[in-house]
Amino acid sequence: MKGRWLKTLGDLRGGSKALRTGRYMMKHSPLAILLAIPNTLLALVPFVYGAGRGELRLSFWTKDEDSGRLPWYKRWAWARYRSALANAAAVLYANDGTPIARKLDR
Repeated sequence: MKGRWLKTLGDLRGGSKALRTGRYMMKHSPLAILLAIPNTLLALVPFVYGAGRGELRLSFWTKDEDSGRLPWYKRWAWARYRSALANAAAVLYANDGTPIARKLDR
């Protein structure tokens, strides 16, 4: 969007007017802002989503070389979402006779 911020904002404003979302946004934006503040603060804390059912590992490679330690922001994201991804993989790949379409809904 290099140098196109004003045009982009104009396009968003035009879309908002066409969809008539202005009233809705004005009515619900104070609640959205109120909920966004604690949600944003909680997102900064790594959280474990229950005990994992197995082990999920991540390797970080650059130019065919193992680079060792991940950058801090990737370590944070991995700490936050690793157990959720491990649980999701356990559900998806379990041999329990459930069709994959039903598992993906879950």
